[in-house]
Amino acid sequence: MGRIYDAGLSFVYDSQYSKLLQRAKDNGYIQSVTREELRAYKARWAPLGRSVNAVYYKLFSAYVGKDLNLIPEDIAHSVVEALLNPPAQRGPFSDKNLFDRIVGSKMMPRTFLRCMDGVFYDADYHLWRGDDKVFYALFSSQSRLVAKATVDTSSGLDVLLFERNDSGWCDSTNGEVLTLAYLQNRLGDNFIVQECLIQSAFMAQFCRTAVNTLRLLVYRSVKDDSIHLCNAIMRIGRDGSFLDNAHQGGASIGITADGELRKSLVNQYGDRFTIFNGIDYSKQTYQIPQWTKIEEFAKTVAAQIPFHRVLNLDVMIDADGQPRLIEYNIRSMGVWVYQFNNGSCFGSYTDEIIDYCAAHRKEIKSEYLYL
Repeated sequence: MGRIYDAGLSFVYDSQYSKLLQRAKDNGYIQSVTREELRAYKARWAPLGRSVNAVYYKLFSAYVGKDLNLIPEDIAHSVVEALLNPPAQRGPFSDKNLFDRIVGSKMMPRTFLRCMDGVFYDADYHLWRGDDKVFYALFSSQSRLVAKATVDTSSGLDVLLFERNDSGWCDSTNGEVLTLAYLQNRLGDNFIVQECLIQSAFMAQFCRTAVNTLRLLVYRSVKDDSIHLCNAIMRIGRDGSFLDNAHQGGASIGITADGELRKSLVNQYGDRFTIFNGIDYSKQTYQIPQWTKIEEFAKTVAAQIPFHRVLNLDVMIDADGQPRLIEYNIRSMGVWVYQFNNGSCFGSYTDEIIDYCAAHRKEIKSEYLYL
């Protein structure tokens, strides 16, 4: 297949979306688009990019219908994120060890121990000193634990599950016994040890080995600071995996504005199917319980995070039916997962985002503008 992108665009996106578009063609998804539609799409996003590539419109419209609001992923990262989530303010807000302080510990899984820049702290951020025996006493009643790196992470990388057996708490992937030294060797100088939450029966039915999560796109308006849930999908783990991430074999499915699951799923390659983990979604209707409560929870979380206007929240539903925040993300928003499943990321708020970013585009430092 020939080169799709104009010379000015990033090689990374060129390669990635060339492959996705070709795969969609091979699967028979792509529908014809007119030259007028492509011109209109490029004109729509031209205020934010010198060279708007129509590959995004061709690809995503095959899944969710023709919509000029389908945001190009390169523009989403290097313009929209750069302006709505200022890079200079990302550092502390991206550290998972600080989430308890930013949004409140009651919204999060229970924390047992933190390691921050090689120094240990307890759940309340007090300096902690102890050996493995003291460490084990922190979670003696727990049968499962999660430990994960807290900085420079993505796609479920550096997340470890420990399960208790006769040898103690052991890494579920290799059987290694949990020790402080093992954690530092695997996760480095920045990590957190937390409880492994038990998900609700509703969420567990889709994959019992993974904690299935809701990925929620929340936007705080540049016009009036009102907070909106713009898009939502569910991430479902592959049977046998404890991670629900698409890059670990999981799948995603769209959620309607009323909290109902759609009838088909996709994987990270854009392959579309209706059956996953033995469930045929085309023959079932699944309504997420208390969807309004989840919407309000997402808005409450977003209200605690200053500076950053676009958030991706990963939310699980616990055994009591309560939403709990696993983490939030303020960079690498991953527009593909929404635009393969539901539709344009920002919907009716696209106009104000384009207008704002066009007016402020000159404020982007060169290292964040790749167009």
